[in-house]
Amino acid sequence: MKYTCRLLCLLFLIAGSSGCNDNEDNPLPVKQYGMLLVYFLDVDKPTLLKVNNVDYTGNLFDAAQSPTSDYCAAGTMQRIQVEVGRELVIFADNGLVKWNLNGLKVTSVYDCLEVGLTGQNADLPFISMVKFSNGSQSGMRNITVTYDSTSAGVLTETSQFPQWPQAPEPSTLVLPAAAGLHTYSAVAQNGQQWQGTFTAKNGLTELITFEKPYALPVPTNLCNIVFNAPGFHLLTVNLEGAYAGTISYTYPSLTPDLCIAKGLVSIYKPVGIYNYTATDLSGNSFSGQVNATTAGGCTVKTIQ
Repeated sequence: MKYTCRLLCLLFLIAGSSGCNDNEDNPLPVKQYGMLLVYFLDVDKPTLLKVNNVDYTGNLFDAAQSPTSDYCAAGTMQRIQVEVGRELVIFADNGLVKWNLNGLKVTSVYDCLEVGLTGQNADLPFISMVKFSNGSQSGMRNITVTYDSTSAGVLTETSQFPQWPQAPEPSTLVLPAAAGLHTYSAVAQNGQQWQGTFTAKNGLTELITFEKPYALPVPTNLCNIVFNAPGFHLLTVNLEGAYAGTISYTYPSLTPDLCIAKGLVSIYKPVGIYNYTATDLSGNSFSGQVNATTAGGCTVKTIQ
């Protein structure tokens, strides 16, 4: 029998096979496979993931979007097949920090090993960023940003962009953030104000948007004058002869509350009567008056 086995091995070798085991009492072990799921949480999404030097970037699972804490169950399409008992070498990079995780193993064919990429298990040094953005909001003109009591720069007005429905690119400022608590504030040329704090997290870019719904309440001695112009696109508005902003889009409305609508001109002024003019891209011109009557609130002027 042993000679028959060896003869078959010889025939396999001649045919180009990779060889065989001539000890029929100790057959070659059969490889077994389990599953691995690599997720990221509270960090920027990694742009590279390798497991045992094989690229699995497309298998990354966003734990923040998971409907359950059982990530293996939620991320069935992202699971990676790995050999049972083989030591895993996991490398990842998100542009801020890197991960080098070793010594992990899948222990059985029924095992799904969850490995998280977080700020806590990333390589040193601690690296974090903050991104200030106007969130594609228009109608407030430029926004001056202060970060940790220091001037951080200006977010320029977002107004000139292609026709609906393509959204404008937001104006942004990206700055480093050391470990710890940070403060910020911002003031728009049209009067809106924001302030707040955040705690920097390793490997994460903190996004802070200065949009109308998140602004501080309108001061009680001022009125938020909002210009609306249904059916017109990129309408430039002047108030008392001075540029007040551009109505970037008005239809369809993104919010039923026009006082905080994304594409409308919004400017804070004392209660009173003001003259305005407006011109759109087609050369249509409008003029009239707006009576700002609501101190601490909003007055909407519709241009038709």
